[in-house]
Amino acid sequence: MEIQASGRNMLELEEELARLADLVVVIVESAGSIAELGAFALSEPLRRRMLAILDRRYLGQRSFINFGPVSLIDKYSRFGKAIYCDLDAILLSGEDIFERLSRATGIGRPLEVDRGPISNQPKQLMFLVADIVFIAGPLTAEQCDAMVEEVVGKNTSLTTKEALAILKALAQVTVKRYKGADYYSAVPGAGISAEASPRVDELPRLRAQYLGGLSAIPEWRQLFRELA
Repeated sequence: MEIQASGRNMLELEEELARLADLVVVIVESAGSIAELGAFALSEPLRRRMLAILDRRYLGQRSFINFGPVSLIDKYSRFGKAIYCDLDAILLSGEDIFERLSRATGIGRPLEVDRGPISNQPKQLMFLVADIVFIAGPLTAEQCDAMVEEVVGKNTSLTTKEALAILKALAQVTVKRYKGADYYSAVPGAGISAEASPRVDELPRLRAQYLGGLSAIPEWRQLFRELA
């Protein structure tokens, strides 16, 4: 299982995924969403980018949820206070929800600019892993990790296995088993790429060059036929 292979449990992986997002919307309608609301509200970086949506029946109730996680989010979130609405007719609150969503700076543009080396930038590391899988896939996590380390050195903020697990959760990569190893390939047209890279349009050409070189190796041709 990818979550286990990444070395993190489900909550840790969801928190890492949320950290990569510009905005985290939590619709509080189940026990699981209540748990996420509480866990994410405890994270100082996450609560600043959260929008909580709750059933209007709970507006003004003296409850732990209102006085705990919702209160923290209301105080710190750049997307404003929680929205209370009829969850069975949530589109009736669409104008208010859309106004909050519009406070994000735009698709693909992080609200907070990453600083420092790319090895300390989880979002850019994930984009780099996505590009490597697109160019060189199918490949194993170990092969991908070696390429990442060759480009940026030892990454400290997000391991390659964690990045691959997140990309799989986002339906950006697929995994197939071959001769006892897991091989990762990009999902055609999935769309994640390194937003800061000026060479993003060159990825198909780079993949063609890479595959052209490997096609001379019979073992690789067999692997490609099995996994492509």
